[in-house]
Amino acid sequence: METHEIQRFFLAGAIDYLNQLSPNTKKYGPSYLNGLNGATYVVTFKYTTKWEINSCVKWMR
Repeated sequence: METHEIQRFFLAGAIDYLNQLSPNTKKYGPSYLNGLNGATYVVTFKYTTKWEINSCVKWMR
């Protein structure tokens, strides 16, 4: 998968959870670990007018 496809995959999987967060949590942006194809990624989100990926880094394989 390309980087932008991986980011869209993680955002699609987290969007329901992200939309339930308090305004204060939106301000600081949540992060989480997620696995895909045997690799672990650290994903952080940011909120401006909608949720977006702030960073997506491959942590380990």
